[in-house]
Amino acid sequence: MNLSLAQRHRLLCLAASSGHLPSLDAALAHCGCTLTSGALTSAAAGGSVAACERLLGAGAPASCEVAAAAVGHMPVLRLLLDRTRLSKAESSYTASCAAAARAGQLPALQLLLDSPASGAVRARVIRNSAAGACAGGQREILAWLQQAHGYSSSLGDAVAAARGGQVALLEQLLQQVLQPDRLESELASGGNAAKQPLYRRWIVLEAITAGCPVEVLQRHHDRLWSVAANANEARSEDAAAAEAAASSNKIRRQLLLATAGSGTACWGRKLDFFMSAWGPDGVARELQQRFDLTAFCNAAALRPDYAQRLRRLHAAGMPLGVQALRYAARFGHIDALKYLLDEAGAPAAAIDTAFVRSYVSERGPQLADSQLLRLLKERGYAFTAADVKAAARWGWPDEPLIALIQMAVDGGAEDANGSDWSAAFNYAAIGGASTCVLQALRVRGAAVDLAAVAKGGSEEALDWAAAELEAEGQGGSSDGGALLTPLRESEVQCVHERGNLAALHWLHRRGLLDGRSVSWLAGRVELGAAPAAAGGVER
Repeated sequence: MNLSLAQRHRLLCLAASSGHLPSLDAALAHCGCTLTSGALTSAAAGGSVAACERLLGAGAPASCEVAAAAVGHMPVLRLLLDRTRLSKAESSYTASCAAAARAGQLPALQLLLDSPASGAVRARVIRNSAAGACAGGQREILAWLQQAHGYSSSLGDAVAAARGGQVALLEQLLQQVLQPDRLESELASGGNAAKQPLYRRWIVLEAITAGCPVEVLQRHHDRLWSVAANANEARSEDAAAAEAAASSNKIRRQLLLATAGSGTACWGRKLDFFMSAWGPDGVARELQQRFDLTAFCNAAALRPDYAQRLRRLHAAGMPLGVQALRYAARFGHIDALKYLLDEAGAPAAAIDTAFVRSYVSERGPQLADSQLLRLLKERGYAFTAADVKAAARWGWPDEPLIALIQMAVDGGAEDANGSDWSAAFNYAAIGGASTCVLQALRVRGAAVDLAAVAKGGSEEALDWAAAELEAEGQGGSSDGGALLTPLRESEVQCVHERGNLAALHWLHRRGLLDGRSVSWLAGRVELGAAPAAAGGVER
């Protein structure tokens, strides 16, 4: 079997999502891994009752993701409610209700809310369902919650609608939750009791800034801003004035932060609007708060036009420091990195060891980028084995990881004994890296760790690792590896916990499970199967 543990899990999920039982049965028989909730989630999303029944019968666990995937398929949802403890697990129950509401699946939501739940749990579930309905623009769902369950809309619903860009529903909600009589009542109560609801009103404004077109912001800014800014208007003492000023500055920064990360195409017009409303100096003053620079860069870097946003924010007064560089690297914005280094005056010396280690450790496998690695190398950074170790630890995919291995300079005092290369091998093997990656690490001096390969690798990778160990004489045999050192019991238990049944069968065939390990596995894995039948799913 030439597929890693992660690849076999993905194939099992694909078979489950197809709803084709012969394909699913074949995958279950030959995947060589234990079941996770991912397979059941895939079957639920595909709407196949038969596939879900087969997986539940094989011991697949349910989860929040399973529940959410099922909401569009009533027969599957009924099956899960009957066969699992979905309604007893609050997180799964809440997630499924919110997903049903957001998707406009009223029958599913009704079925879910028919399940027994305590008063406190039910109240939270209904509140989260209402927020989901508002985020999805589902007026009918919200109306049903109000009629059938006595739900009263809140500012939180307006926030959800605004962040979701649901303008029509937002306008309807604002008419309800910002009625003059409510406002006067809150203002009349005075003190902290009044300040909290007023504080929440500017959160609605922040959500509008983040998710709605600029015209909506222009329409509601004066009312929502004046309410927030005048929260302590009745108090004329110096302390109250200082508190109000500090609150106003905080609100401005939060609105600018929402602008920097807004997902709407008109985000730049929102920045122009605030500059007109508060004055260019007022905007520049808030953008220059150094403690908020990281937040501004992070918000802007989540968008594909990070370089353009940096230019606009810098023109409005935001300084461009190492934070901007770090987030350009972290999210793979090569154009932004070039802009910062070539036009904005960012020093190339800032790309030091700490910078790159932070970049590597903060980037998930989806963000690894060979082009970015080449740019950093061109700008003078010398990658080392320690960088490779960090990338392998965070699960980088084969192509950028091999590129990094090839770019790394040799040794040095930091890794005189090659420990970083060996650690990189360990992380890569556990993560299911290909034999090509393991070979590249081996060439650079990494020690082969058979237990690490067994935790996440393929049978092909195990064959290669055993051959490497035999070739260097560690196995003490050249006739198939019968004298290769058996894995420790703790290592075998870890392989089992990770679900790599194919590796356990391989180890058993090669005589690399000692008596204690075989005894521990008894009743957990059928080791006695012939090699041709090895690789079944654990029941």
